[in-house]
Amino acid sequence: MRSILAFPKRLHALLPCIGAGVLAAYAAYASPDPARPHPPVLCGGDACHADDPGDFHPPGYTFVFADEFAGSELDRARWCTRYLYGGGAKPQIIDAECQYPGEGTADHLNDEVQRYVDFNTRGERMHVVSSGILELRATKTGASEEAPYEAAMIRSKQLFVPEQGASYYVTARVKLPNVRGTWPSLWLNSDRKPDGTTGWPPEIDIFEGALNEQEDTEFMLRVGSQIRSKGQTESGKKEVTFSVPSFNLRWNTYKSPYSLRDRWIEVAAEWTHRDVCYFIDGLKVMCERYRWAYNDGQPAAPAHILLNLAIGGSWAGRHGIADEKFPARLQVDYVRVYVKRKRTK
Repeated sequence: MRSILAFPKRLHALLPCIGAGVLAAYAAYASPDPARPHPPVLCGGDACHADDPGDFHPPGYTFVFADEFAGSELDRARWCTRYLYGGGAKPQIIDAECQYPGEGTADHLNDEVQRYVDFNTRGERMHVVSSGILELRATKTGASEEAPYEAAMIRSKQLFVPEQGASYYVTARVKLPNVRGTWPSLWLNSDRKPDGTTGWPPEIDIFEGALNEQEDTEFMLRVGSQIRSKGQTESGKKEVTFSVPSFNLRWNTYKSPYSLRDRWIEVAAEWTHRDVCYFIDGLKVMCERYRWAYNDGQPAAPAHILLNLAIGGSWAGRHGIADEKFPARLQVDYVRVYVKRKRTK
């Protein structure tokens, strides 16, 4: 059970924009149970308010994209299952939208030791949808010594980019595996430019959950952007404008008073043309300046949303991989995106 002492910290972060009446209304339905976290209360204009948690809409925001995973299979009208880059094995499910222009086959990044597939070598489905939950699976069934694991990921076909008159709120309810060596993530990456080429950064990591059980434990998540030049910030370095005391500014990690594994948590980012704020279980943990731009300062292509379950590498796999706990799974209750547009006269 989540400590009651953690709950006032959430309210403390909201006090600058919450009136006494709103605060009372929020307290009336709020619960310290992390199994059913409430979405954060966002400030819109001159006011903050808490909506009915059963039908939540951030103040001033409206739905623009959502997947509640209500069917029996992954909705491939919404999602691709590889990165947009080339270099990977031929996809098991061909989709011209996902493999345009002849690429969209990349099945891993960095030094991970999994390959993303739709079906593993046993023929098992890696994207399982049942009872309103998407399960991204990982199994130790890889055919090569270099990549002994197979896993699942999704990449949205719909794209998003904030402008001066529009901001986004991206949120997901997830259950992370408590398995050493796993690396679940929710992030934003730029799509192709109009000429078909790609560039990096920008990238916004709404959360990364690499678990090696020593430097990175079940109580921790990394959040933050990728900065490589003055294209992303004025200084070319991270420019944090807010963080809670439990946020490590050196490693960009939030440490929770309770385990963030094997339980449902809410992760989110409020994303504008000039900054990003990150939320975990309704607590705003960090805000930073960030421009969605390439290293040369040019505006980047719109972003797609990615959810993936990577395995191993020098970060998550630094102290080995708990094979005895496989198959591992990242569960997703929903992915939702809201937009807020500035009123014009």
